[in-house]
Amino acid sequence: MSTSSMDRVLSTPELLEKVLIQLPPRDLLVHAQCVSRAFHSLITSSPSLQQALYFRGKPGEAGRAAELNPLLKETFPPWYKDVRALASWYDWARDEDLETMEWNSSDQKRAAYARSDASWRRMLVVQPPVATLKVIRTLHHMRGSDERKAEIRRSDGLRMGTLYDLVEGGNGMYSTSSFSLLWHMFPAADYKRAKGEVAADDDEEDGEDEDAEEEEEDVGDDYAECELENCITIFMNYHASCIPSAWTLGRTLTSHGYEEVELDWEE
Repeated sequence: MSTSSMDRVLSTPELLEKVLIQLPPRDLLVHAQCVSRAFHSLITSSPSLQQALYFRGKPGEAGRAAELNPLLKETFPPWYKDVRALASWYDWARDEDLETMEWNSSDQKRAAYARSDASWRRMLVVQPPVATLKVIRTLHHMRGSDERKAEIRRSDGLRMGTLYDLVEGGNGMYSTSSFSLLWHMFPAADYKRAKGEVAADDDEEDGEDEDAEEEEEDVGDDYAECELENCITIFMNYHASCIPSAWTLGRTLTSHGYEEVELDWEE
């Protein structure tokens, strides 16, 4: 490309937008905005670039699968483990899973992620945006266990800040001991493919499909009632014990932008 042609592209917002949208999300978010004020202004104001960064909702299209936020899936993997992939609740996300996150890799990373205005807090967790989050909290104690349910609605889409704050906030007296999510917009047989764990052109064996259907049925009627294309369920476990919890999320990975998530529990 000649110098004059390059200058034309860089000085024409419509052309520059077509170039920038080809960048990997991390480069678009972190590096491209530092190039110049013009780049920063375009990236923060362009609807298509904001959609690519999951700051702005993308309209759904018939026949097009939902897309998990690739940056969040990479940097917050415990939240992107579908419960249908796990053998039991012993495989749910725990303290040791959080310790391996990028957030905890260095003091510099911890400071960046903990900022109240950190970009990850504003990111949609999936495109098109999901509007409904079901919360299932279970407190285990010596006499058995108690389960409570609530539902959160976000008309502009569920963002990572809410999902993180739910786990960080715990349950008053008790810290979260483990958690997992169910991404209802992905059928049981397809969620691994949607998460990039299975190639799109891989054929599923009949037996595997049947197993996946059985796993989905095991989740229970409460979860099946939710609209598959626009719902997530988060399961959270707490343990009442005289032994101090080893959970360190609230001490080492605290977000300064934390906001208590108000829940209207079902009777």
